[in-house]
Amino acid sequence: MVSCIARYHRKKFPHPSHVGYQELLEPDRKVVDKLSAILRLADGLDREHRQLVKTVKLTHKASVTEGVSPLRLSIEGEGDLLLDRWSVKLKSDLFQHVFARNVEIVDPESAA
Repeated sequence: MVSCIARYHRKKFPHPSHVGYQELLEPDRKVVDKLSAILRLADGLDREHRQLVKTVKLTHKASVTEGVSPLRLSIEGEGDLLLDRWSVKLKSDLFQHVFARNVEIVDPESAA
């Protein structure tokens, strides 16, 4: 499972025909999907490997009338975090696919 998570945290989506992934039971595949999606977002938070991001706040609203609301991330840290914010948005594709929830990057002031 760990090797699959490492494999899918970068570019490709998990696929039933992939060696290793095809050998997993369905519950384990779901775990790999979810953890890969989360790891992919975390990897985006340190795009340049400089550890500039210090705080990530996550918010979402559950609404019966509006359907599934986006996952909102407020990112704070040292220096210019533009590349890290862009990278998280770029790497949110697997998360959106697995959790059926869009990812939005919001300004720290508007996250409250």
